[in-house]
Amino acid sequence: DERIVAVEAGFIHALALTAEGKVFSWGAGGDGRLGHGTEDHQAEPKVVKMLEGKNIRSIAAGYESSLALTSEGRVLSWGRGALGQLGHGSCASELEPRFIEALKDQPISAITAGNKRSLALARDGAVLSWGDGAGGQLGHGDETHLQIPQRIRALAGLDIAQVVAGASHSFALTSDGVLYSWGAGQCGRLGHGNEEKQLVPKRVEALEGICIIAVAGGAFHSVAADEYGAVYGWGDGDGASLGLELHSDQLEPRRYPNNLRVAL
Repeated sequence: DERIVAVEAGFIHALALTAEGKVFSWGAGGDGRLGHGTEDHQAEPKVVKMLEGKNIRSIAAGYESSLALTSEGRVLSWGRGALGQLGHGSCASELEPRFIEALKDQPISAITAGNKRSLALARDGAVLSWGDGAGGQLGHGDETHLQIPQRIRALAGLDIAQVVAGASHSFALTSDGVLYSWGAGQCGRLGHGNEEKQLVPKRVEALEGICIIAVAGGAFHSVAADEYGAVYGWGDGDGASLGLELHSDQLEPRRYPNNLRVAL
């Protein structure tokens, strides 16, 4: 039996990582997002043979693409590449995992994927992004799509500990708990008190003085936890998706009831 240490879900495909560094994939196979060299669907988990022996330590699933990170800090990508989200310098799809050559001299410590873009945290603390730039979700000050990874200058010099991708918005969290967000702003998902898109990373001022240690982004809403386990939510409140007994959008982070704590 394989011991699973991580799972990732894309739109209609999934990935799993074992303690031994093997990657399994299953679901819809269009554009090669499963990494098996074909576009066939896979009803059960199947090992991605091209990743065997590469000592994978992390995985990420985008809408129709996939990423894997080796213990040496190399990144591989595969699947749909229509907006450059694979980072190979083109918009071509890849049926099997392929190393991102633009990152070969830039060891990476973490990866994450949104709908049609990818982000990486380098071991030197730099944050890189590529793929769909609509709404400023790449954080470079414009809405240009990028086919190769590019450093986000607005985050230079900050001690970034985590990067997280929502569907079309992103977060960077510093080692001392300061949260930055950028990208699409509908429903207040960025937490800046409005619904405007943000072309470059901006500090979430409503959380000033609060040490955030974890954050997650959904399609139109976001949640975070602080050092004491308190939880905050903001963005789309439709269908009580924020869990705050409110059905309206929250443009800034709101703390959940005091009896709710999470352990991280």
